[in-house]
Amino acid sequence: GLYCSASVGSDSIYFQLFEDGTHGAWATVPGTALYELAFDGSYLWAADYDGEVIYRIDIGLAGETGTLGIEVTNGSEFAAECSVFSATVTVTSGNSQQFSTETDSLGRALLDLIPVDDNTTLTVSKAGFSDCVIDGISISAQGMHLYECNLTPEGEMVIPCDTSFDKQWGLFDPDGRADINAPAGWYLERGESSPVIVAIVSTGIDLNHPDLRDNVWINPDEVDGNGSDDDGNDFVDDVYGWSFTRDGKGSNGIFDEDGLGTAVAGIVAAKANDISSFTDDASEVWNVAGVSWGAQIMSLKFDGTRQAMWKAVKYAVEQGAGVILIPEGFNGRSAQLEDAVLYAASHNVVVVSGTGDDGGDATYPASFEQVLAVGATDRNGAVAAYSNVGNSQTGSKVDVVAPGGSGAFGDASGILTTLPTYPCRLIDEGCRQGYDFVHGTAYAAAFGAGACALLRSQRPDVPYSEIIGAVKQSAKPVHGLIDLHAALAGSVNNEAPVIGRAGFGTSFISEAAGGDLYILAEVSTPDGNNDIGSVELYFEGASTGLYMNDDGVNGDASGGDGIFTFYSYIFPGMFAAGNYTIGIVATDSSGLDSDMWPYLTVKSGRSAGIAMRGARRTSSYHLLDSGSPVIKLGGFGASSVTVQGGELKLTAEVFDPDGLSDVTEVELFLKDQSPLGVFLWDDGTQGDEAAGDGIFTFYSGVGPLAQGELLLEVVAYDASGGRSDTWPYLVVH
Repeated sequence: GLYCSASVGSDSIYFQLFEDGTHGAWATVPGTALYELAFDGSYLWAADYDGEVIYRIDIGLAGETGTLGIEVTNGSEFAAECSVFSATVTVTSGNSQQFSTETDSLGRALLDLIPVDDNTTLTVSKAGFSDCVIDGISISAQGMHLYECNLTPEGEMVIPCDTSFDKQWGLFDPDGRADINAPAGWYLERGESSPVIVAIVSTGIDLNHPDLRDNVWINPDEVDGNGSDDDGNDFVDDVYGWSFTRDGKGSNGIFDEDGLGTAVAGIVAAKANDISSFTDDASEVWNVAGVSWGAQIMSLKFDGTRQAMWKAVKYAVEQGAGVILIPEGFNGRSAQLEDAVLYAASHNVVVVSGTGDDGGDATYPASFEQVLAVGATDRNGAVAAYSNVGNSQTGSKVDVVAPGGSGAFGDASGILTTLPTYPCRLIDEGCRQGYDFVHGTAYAAAFGAGACALLRSQRPDVPYSEIIGAVKQSAKPVHGLIDLHAALAGSVNNEAPVIGRAGFGTSFISEAAGGDLYILAEVSTPDGNNDIGSVELYFEGASTGLYMNDDGVNGDASGGDGIFTFYSYIFPGMFAAGNYTIGIVATDSSGLDSDMWPYLTVKSGRSAGIAMRGARRTSSYHLLDSGSPVIKLGGFGASSVTVQGGELKLTAEVFDPDGLSDVTEVELFLKDQSPLGVFLWDDGTQGDEAAGDGIFTFYSGVGPLAQGELLLEVVAYDASGGRSDTWPYLVVH
């Protein structure tokens, strides 16, 4: 057959003419009409009956080249095999010549002038998908070769078909810097099987928006327009929600004259996997995906007063909302706002609110304990400069952050979402009708509300506090960015800190003379947040209000290395001779505490005292003149020993002026110096993580023990017969 392509106006259409005289249109771009084709032996004619136009299309022979066409579909399990647009199609011929193009909005691409070859490779790629590779393609002269490719998302992800999804970096950022990990979360839950009502207390919603109208909540017990209160809730014709006013009158008019309500609604629950009919002035098609695909959006408009907000929250609760989004709050705390939040909490409803955009303290109701307070991040994943912060002195708080964007309207660094399809305040201020990029904590809060809606779909019967806790505890390290997949999977990205090792430095204490007390602790954050708030000392099990520091001063060798220290001079007579126990507890910025470090025992003598050598209060470790080894830190790893037995892991960090290779053994003793014939090893086995790093370990199962304290101590020896001081007692409870 003969093949040709032609431009018709600003659109393109490809034709195929078969040898038997039949013909067909292979592909058209949306916006073009379908054409009736005819061939008179010299020319191919295309008749557009709607436009009453006839086009003559000259047919040219391809020579020693061929044409390759590809149709690319989405292989996501829940994406209905829709077209994949903007995928890169690369053809590599046998002589390594490459030809590339991108798929159009129908997922189709056409490459012509491909050299004749029997070993051509076709590769289709797009961020988030695994490459589709078709090898060994045979290209014939003057031939059109058609292929189909189903792109499968990388890993366990669902990537929807929405045309503008590539611009929704807050949901999916291929670089992984700033998104909430939505595609992986959607693999677990999309909110369609158990829809949740999300009440949006804001400025109303454009109910006819093509990306929202199918997900708008409709009061099932109210008849539209009959002027009656059919469901007996004291609101007449509240079919789609209500507009609340301070005076209590209100109306069922929820027309969004501002734009904010429509914008946050799109982030929460814009319909996914649809191809919207909305096009802008440049004929570009727009449609987006919301966080919760199945959520029903209840529109609750209010006049900006606390009284009206309270009424809106009460209505949402009584009409069955599972999540309430209050995008913007108030600078001051008030009893009315708190009453509204407590009312929702008492009915197990999740409340989410933005923290505000003036760079000051977080607003209310976000700062109430029962509310998920959401700050904003920018396109790079950093906390946005405008995003309000928590302040313990004023009681304001930020629980998590979510994409809030930055830049002016229309800037792709903002959050792409739905906007009213008619003039409103945001349109007057520069936004485009239908869709545009915006920024602010209100939009970050919408991501939080969508996440809570999916969690509520997944766990319909759990307390509201568990939903909020799941979002907070699974947030990504550093700033606390919402991680949708981790929340739905029950992962915990906010873990309590761990004290890995602890002990005494160079300390010498006696009853008569007093002395120096120097304590070290190595503290880490398994969640990677690096957010240690405090490391407190406990004496005989009670809080002391004394804290260890990692600031490079007051005896701390270097700041920021995870080694926290405490130094104090003990006055004569402060302690009578005997043993005293000191505990250590590390707390992170979210208030999570480490386990108390098993007691370190300070042994105070009457006169001579006991020297507990280790790290001197200088920038370097103390080198004994004899060259004997030094135990710098020692303690228990992840151990759990009860009267039934358990697992015991001991760790000691050993230093030897003569070099670690000189250390021959590290032995374990009972408190009375009775050798146990048990040794710690630095060989990379039996619980030791790495050989030759100076960290000696002992790991073993322990049989039943009598109740009480088991006091253990560690001694290191070197090849020349040098012996370290006994490490101060390690206490097993």
